[in-house]
Amino acid sequence: MSQLPQDRDETRAYLAFTPFAGFGWEILYRGFLLWWLAPLVGIIAAVSISSLAYGLAHGWQSQAQGIGSIVSAFLFTIGYALTGSLWWLIAIHTALPLVGLLAAWRARTGKPEVLKA
Repeated sequence: MSQLPQDRDETRAYLAFTPFAGFGWEILYRGFLLWWLAPLVGIIAAVSISSLAYGLAHGWQSQAQGIGSIVSAFLFTIGYALTGSLWWLIAIHTALPLVGLLAAWRARTGKPEVLKA
């Protein structure tokens, strides 16, 4: 929770940055690295290298976080290798931080509902 925005200005910056981060990480670590590595080392090694690079670059504040990043990177990279599409991965990668932000907001405020019908 300490890594999530703490005030309105940080929240605005977080919301503005999130789509770019989701798009950028997927283009770089899935799109580019697989495109570049697969002809050189084969698809299995390319998936492994790309996933490890992503997991290590994504942050390593604890062993559990690092392993989680690597495991999710393998799942995303295998998904891209099987489907050839980054769009659904970009959508997920953009949505997850937004869901985290919403969960943190609800935890801080104790509000059970965000929108009322």
